[in-house]
Amino acid sequence: MKKFTLALFLIALNLTAALWARAEGIQPASQLAATATPGPITGPTAVCANQTGVAYAVAALPGSVTYDWTLPIGASIVSGAGTASIVVDFGSDFGDICVTADDGSGASSPSCITTIAAAGRPNSPDSIVGPVYSVCPGQVVTYSVLTPDPNAASYDWIVPPTMTILSGQGTATITVEAGPAFSWGYLRVSASNCRGTTGQKVITVFNAPTKPGAISGPPTGACPNGTYTYSIQAVPGATSYTWFAPAGCVIASPVTSGNPLTTSVTSVDITFPAGFVNGSIYVQSNSGCNSSERRELKIRSEPVKPGGIRGPLFGVCDMTSVMYYVDSVPGAESYTWTFTPGT
Repeated sequence: MKKFTLALFLIALNLTAALWARAEGIQPASQLAATATPGPITGPTAVCANQTGVAYAVAALPGSVTYDWTLPIGASIVSGAGTASIVVDFGSDFGDICVTADDGSGASSPSCITTIAAAGRPNSPDSIVGPVYSVCPGQVVTYSVLTPDPNAASYDWIVPPTMTILSGQGTATITVEAGPAFSWGYLRVSASNCRGTTGQKVITVFNAPTKPGAISGPPTGACPNGTYTYSIQAVPGATSYTWFAPAGCVIASPVTSGNPLTTSVTSVDITFPAGFVNGSIYVQSNSGCNSSERRELKIRSEPVKPGGIRGPLFGVCDMTSVMYYVDSVPGAESYTWTFTPGT
């Protein structure tokens, strides 16, 4: 009976201690958190035997943290041991590069990357993804290789003199800032590894948006005092559009009117003045810092002259029906036929 009472007492004592520890925020040793696992390792996976000066890194964890790197046989750390960034000289073997972190609470789980022998030179970059138009001075934008090649050790980016690479040089993605004098320029990228360097992929970057596409709306039959709708497709990167019409016309959007008229919408109504015969409508797209070339649509109040009349010229007998026709004329609402009797 005494042993049973003692057992109950010990159980109650342990339960009381556990409840007190939980109330004080104390966790059992088995539940103490180790250091957070480092993020993905950045650096080339395809390398050459005896290649030197190869950089690998992880994003640094907050606080005072040491990093323990393990390398393939024959590889050695030439700088950065114990930090989040190292430089490695390889031997003849390849394999996993791993890193653990320790902030004093215990080593983390490892983060690893597998290195292999580079089979050959990487493929040339297939395409560059990023804004081409409406890149204004002071704007920060990102450009990336569409399909990075795992066999590439690094990517070399060349930007216009009026742009600055803020981050990412050597990787498949860079962040750049357009300088105060930026207007346009070429952006280039090539891939390389220990086997060689590819040719460059090149795009042209502008601070102006692209020229609008074709203007939709009646090019003929724009009668004096008539109102007609004209529109374009939205232009990527454009913040507004400026419309121009012949003198005396009034251009109206849902919000305002004028001639010329700058508006954020892609469709406007134009009222033509009394006596209008012909002229041109223009539209340009605008960014926050520049404007595109203008798109033109020629306008006439009267339709154009019909084309040639088709039908028989000879052998037309009395009292017979014969068909004559012309191709339809854009904007024409009707056709007036006249016949002059011969002798």
